[in-house]
Amino acid sequence: MHLIGAVARTSGGGTDPDLVATLPAFARPHRFVYQIVHTFDGAYADLVITPAGQVELIDPRSPMVTDTSFVSLEGLSYQP
Repeated sequence: MHLIGAVARTSGGGTDPDLVATLPAFARPHRFVYQIVHTFDGAYADLVITPAGQVELIDPRSPMVTDTSFVSLEGLSYQP
């Protein structure tokens, strides 16, 4: 699978504010997939794609800047 595009955070609320998307069954990996993604203003975050198809952000550790208002999905690839 190859993911392209970007996502923008419109709210920090909700039941799971770090959830970016849920993939359809055919696109879900059989294991946890971790990748580094570019975020707003040159920062980064880790991203995990779970076997349940959830795409979630993992904030970087301090002292790195956290700004996930924009997250690039360009170049993310894995085998389902």
